[in-house]
Amino acid sequence: MIRPVPVAGDAVGAGPGLVSSSVPINEPPYSGSATYGKGATVYDPATFKTYQSLIANNTGRAVTDDTAWTPLGATNRWLMFDKAVNSQTSAPEAVTVVIRPGELVNTVGLLNVSGARATLSQADSGYSQTKNLQRHDVLTWYDWFYEEPIREGDVIFDGIPPYIGSNLTITVESAGGTAGIGCCILGKSRTIGQTAWDFTGGVLSYSSPSTDTFGNVTMVRRDNAKTLNFEIYIQAGFESEVYRLLRQYTDVEMMIIGAEDYSMTYSYGFLAQWSVPVTNSGKTAHIEWKGLV
Repeated sequence: MIRPVPVAGDAVGAGPGLVSSSVPINEPPYSGSATYGKGATVYDPATFKTYQSLIANNTGRAVTDDTAWTPLGATNRWLMFDKAVNSQTSAPEAVTVVIRPGELVNTVGLLNVSGARATLSQADSGYSQTKNLQRHDVLTWYDWFYEEPIREGDVIFDGIPPYIGSNLTITVESAGGTAGIGCCILGKSRTIGQTAWDFTGGVLSYSSPSTDTFGNVTMVRRDNAKTLNFEIYIQAGFESEVYRLLRQYTDVEMMIIGAEDYSMTYSYGFLAQWSVPVTNSGKTAHIEWKGLV
């Protein structure tokens, strides 16, 4: 079944929703009274973004002054909340965060995860789920013995009891390695219909080839984003509500769960083209999805 998951406000991204994190902030907080040398790095406690000084003897110049500072993106602790899937909050062995959503949340998605397993628990209800991230998908016996297992993927936790004031604890473990979370999405999911065969998944690549005057080609590699196409069976009598929901969700950043058994259909992005048929012939709704990097 296909389930859009609108992001639950900005409670986590704005700061108060994050109760604690095992990932330290290594950059010092910016101070208007301090003097920074060229190349010094600080973070802004108001936005959790890091900046690098462009000048020597940098005193009293706000981090928003682009003649004195250049932005570097979110701190490591906050990369999992910056809505960029391909950047990760990472730490040796494990990443653990405690979040208080402050609103109704029944689904949490962790995208671009590196680790052996992920666990989500809720303090008040006793809800706890652990998902195994280790995979060894192969086609032949040769591959079984010589292809290394993979410790990465996308994870969905659903059916979370709707305790608005309860803390959610998320842990990704990677014993002997580096644990990472690319994107953490919390929200209230809504099922709109049954995903039909055949759905397709691809990528939109932002890489480009560069050719010099001698014809030598160099690939300039950049990030890519998921693209998905679904055909959806809409229950008779539910068409107008699905139309209302999809229109409400159009031009809205959110996560989508296309088919629970296929993690390739978990994506953070937005609706592209879609249509909802009113039919008695079994015609399906067509939905195109574009992921964000």
